[in-house]
Amino acid sequence: MSDIFLSYASEDRERIRPLVNVLEKTGWSVFWDRTIPTGKTWRQVLGKEIREAGAIVVLWTSTSVDSDWVQDEAEEGKRRQILFPVMLDEVVPPFGFGSIQSADLVNWDGSGEPGNLSLLIADLSRVLGPRPAPLKADDKSGRERKEKKPQAEALSDETTAAQKSGVSAQPLSSAEAISAERQSQAKPTVPDEGDLEYKIIDGPVGGKNLPEKPVRRFSLGMLQAAFVLIAIVAVILVVFMPGTPPPIEVVEDSFTEGIPDSESRSRILREDNRYVFDVLMQEGKNVYDKRCAGCHGASGEGILHAMPAIVNNPVVKGDIRNHIITVVNGRPGTAMTAFKDQLNDRDLAAVITYQRNAFDNNTGDIIQPSDIAEVRSVLSGIESATTASARVNELGKEIYERSCVACHAVGVAGAPKVGQRADWEPRVQTGLAALLTSTIKGKGAMPSRGGSRHSDAEIEAAILFMLQESGF
Repeated sequence: MSDIFLSYASEDRERIRPLVNVLEKTGWSVFWDRTIPTGKTWRQVLGKEIREAGAIVVLWTSTSVDSDWVQDEAEEGKRRQILFPVMLDEVVPPFGFGSIQSADLVNWDGSGEPGNLSLLIADLSRVLGPRPAPLKADDKSGRERKEKKPQAEALSDETTAAQKSGVSAQPLSSAEAISAERQSQAKPTVPDEGDLEYKIIDGPVGGKNLPEKPVRRFSLGMLQAAFVLIAIVAVILVVFMPGTPPPIEVVEDSFTEGIPDSESRSRILREDNRYVFDVLMQEGKNVYDKRCAGCHGASGEGILHAMPAIVNNPVVKGDIRNHIITVVNGRPGTAMTAFKDQLNDRDLAAVITYQRNAFDNNTGDIIQPSDIAEVRSVLSGIESATTASARVNELGKEIYERSCVACHAVGVAGAPKVGQRADWEPRVQTGLAALLTSTIKGKGAMPSRGGSRHSDAEIEAAILFMLQESGF
């Protein structure tokens, strides 16, 4: 089993070698050499490695984005939440992976360790845990030399000691050498003097003095260190163990205006730092009255033949993510403007929460600023909203014309007709995820995946195309 499974297109093999070297120098094992052992199949080896890997690093290049193998491996990493995408070329990731943040190594020439590569290694460490660098061969041999000193070297040390003491060292005969070796092997290992003291007793052979089991002796320095440690622990207990916990920092934002500091925490944020419903509704109404009421009406009634009502609106009462994207990015080609540059995350979260719960919509949904930030991140990871939408629309149209048009163009067996908004509204209200699931599994007269072998991403693109053609 390897720590890291490296997914790449075979054409990029030599190009990725510098990255493999960097990852292996950290001490992690990397599966990237696709050599198959004798008696094994590619599917057996690859399946075992990808199932047992601690992290899956996918390298997006102009070649790999079109590789079915790489996309399947990336899908496995995404499913197990251990996917770490890396951009080596300025390409758009395959559909379904654009929302995942990638490490940008487009300008890396394979030398050194740029900041983005260091961040990738740090992110991998949080999943795999830090690994010590592998022991160098010379370090290992040196350690072995220290643990076991050769006989000749030991005899040489004795000769050197004799020379220092003024006794001339004479060559040993073979019998004397054997005797000296036996004595050195029988000599017990005596620890260094210092913190140990010994009781000397008469040895059992020849009346020689041998050390008994050492007795630990505490020095004055050790006692001083113990007293210092006790004092530090006492100070910590006095400072950090009072009856009341340390004060919680209050988040300063527009929601706290006019509320006393003593009440801010309980009225503005819950203990998990999420904004409470009442505050979001109050702030959301303020934003709606200033920004939205002019088009959608003060009571959410809309403007006839011009702007849709908020009351019972299928987007407002439907999929939360779709609602957020509509408000953040607007609707190109319509009067619905994008608010991503006009409102901050808190105001967007508040006004969307207000729309979903005011005017008798009563969905019970609470949108947090973090939800808005996540959508912004997704949108910013795409080249541009227009380009991405065009790509999805082009793909969806192709799948629709190939596999969906026969039923959905005329409404065969109750299938919702493309271009008929009323046919789709009940399904849109269940959310895009539910609509995708029912298409994949099959529903009514429609077989699983509409009788096709399209991927989830292709089916989702076809659904989005039909919804767009039906006025959503």
